Amino acid sequence: MKKLFFTVLVIIFFIPFNSYCKENEKKLSNKAIICLQRAEKHKEQKEFKKAIDLISSFKTKYPDENHHYVQYLLGTLYIDSEKMDKALYAFEESVKLNPLFCPGWHSAGNIAYDLGFYEKAGKSFENAYSVSEK
Repeated sequence: MKKLFFTVLVIIFFIPFNSYCKENEKKLSNKAIICLQRAEKHKEQKEFKKAIDLISSFKTKYPDENHHYVQYLLGTLYIDSEKMDKALYAFEESVKLNPLFCPGWHSAGNIAYDLGFYEKAGKSFENAYSVSEK
């Protein structure tokens, strides 16, 4: 029952991404789903370092199973930890894994703008606009 509950939570968490982004993605592996579920649980409990460490070890142990959702969650965890430079890098990695991932471009643009990288922010926002469906 718990596994079903967490799977439903992950699906609900990512539905907004799918509702306005073009699809060009590989499927999440079971290991990636479990990693996201555990990291999200740590995030809810404000254990950001544990969640970051969990994702980092997942990426090291299973580099072929890294996914743009994993990178995106890592970016949000870095924002929560107030590590904006690392958040920007994570969002940039998410769009390298899926160049049509609109939320990754948008988040990269927001962080780049906040850090004063205005040209990079503009390019990210332009890419977000160009890959959005709505």
